[in-house]
Amino acid sequence: MKNKFKINKRIFEKFKDEKGGSYIEIIVSVFVLFLVFAVIISFLSVFTKQSDLKTFASSVLRTAELTGNIGSEVNAEISKQKSVLGINPTVKFNKYGRVDLGDEIELEVTLDINIGSSSLGDIPITLRYRAIGRSEVYWK
Repeated sequence: MKNKFKINKRIFEKFKDEKGGSYIEIIVSVFVLFLVFAVIISFLSVFTKQSDLKTFASSVLRTAELTGNIGSEVNAEISKQKSVLGINPTVKFNKYGRVDLGDEIELEVTLDINIGSSSLGDIPITLRYRAIGRSEVYWK
């Protein structure tokens, strides 16, 4: 408890100091703090994009499972999810056309994103999500 008050006391002593060095130190510290926050926020965008990718893949795979056909309904769902989520991933299925009851459907979705800023340089990252399901339609 006493250590907490000592730290606060040291901070307030910096403001009371009449020399210019402490003001410069405080300005540099605040700048570094904002820079750290900016880096954290840019990395958090990767997690939100990964979540969007998972939502995209789950919705498209569920449509393929329910229709038992990787065709026009699935393509319509892909277009809908691209517009709703605002992402444009690459979609690959293990098979196309009719999928019989109980057959496995594999979906791999990839998305290329850049993190960082243009002044510090971009860092390209490829996000991948793979989902597996089974067809729920019996084709005669």
